[in-house]
Amino acid sequence: MSRPDRSDVVGRVHTALITIARRGSVRRQARSTLSRVEESLLAHLAAHPGERAIDIADQFQLNRSTVSRQLAGLIERGLVADADGAAVSRRGQPLSVTARGAALLEGSDDSMLSIIDERMRAWPDADVARFADLLERFNTDPEE
Repeated sequence: MSRPDRSDVVGRVHTALITIARRGSVRRQARSTLSRVEESLLAHLAAHPGERAIDIADQFQLNRSTVSRQLAGLIERGLVADADGAAVSRRGQPLSVTARGAALLEGSDDSMLSIIDERMRAWPDADVARFADLLERFNTDPEE
C-alpha cells in the first residue's frame, strides 16, 4: 500500500478544518444572541483583560474604527466596560468583560462543549486526548 502524497493529506486537513469551522459557526450562531464578531471580541477580552481597542485591532489585524464600533455596541449592551467598570467608551482605555458578558460567553461555550462532547462520545478517552494534543500542537505559533 503506497503512502498518500503529503499535499493530498494537507488538503484533507484543510477540508476538515473548514468543515469544523463552518459547522461550529452555524451551530454557535443558532444558539447564541451574539454575532460571531461579538463573541470573538468577548472571548479575546476574557482571555486578555485590560487590552485596549488598539491592541485588539492589531491582534485581529482590523481597522481600529471597525473594532471601536464593535466594542461600542458591546459596551452599550453592558457586556464590556473599561477596566474600572465604567460603561462608557473612552478612547484608549483598558477594557474588560462584564459579569453579564462573561455569562453570555460561558453559556455559548457550554453549548459548544456539549456538541463537541456528543460528537466524540464513542471515541476512546485516549483518542480524545490525542486529538486535543494534536490540535494544541497545530495551534502553537512556532514564533512563540
